[in-house]
Amino acid sequence: MEVEVERSRELAVDLKGRAKIKSASRMRYEAEVRFLRQQNGELEQIRQKLGLYRRKIAQLLLVDPSAWTRWTTKGSDAPPHIYQALDWYLSILEKDPEYRRLATRFANWLNREKDHEGRLSRLESEVYSTPHQQWRGFAALILAFLGGVFFSYFALRH
Repeated sequence: MEVEVERSRELAVDLKGRAKIKSASRMRYEAEVRFLRQQNGELEQIRQKLGLYRRKIAQLLLVDPSAWTRWTTKGSDAPPHIYQALDWYLSILEKDPEYRRLATRFANWLNREKDHEGRLSRLESEVYSTPHQQWRGFAALILAFLGGVFFSYFALRH
């Protein structure tokens, strides 16, 4: 009887190299991933279908970009929920092309909101740009003129 149970389950290897029996849920998740891969392609193909950069797809999935890089290397797999989320996103785009326009607008807004360092440096450059330098030059000329006037006044008085 134990032999039949072992045959009905696949073996997995844990981090320490020990053989473990996969649960029914794990086997179902892996089957779903195989189906989604067959239907939509590999992760990089899905990313290219969506027209997103690696950083943008990582933001969409709420993961670190290093995770995306790790998942797309050979011999490594993404968790099943990543494939499911990408499948949902693809199906939304197929059903409602207007969603792509809204998603693009949201991504642009998100980029503007996160670009605070760029905006700060741009504001600093505007404050310290040419008009400010011109004001300094103008102020120096006025001070030189006033200094000359006062010097002349006091020099002629004595």
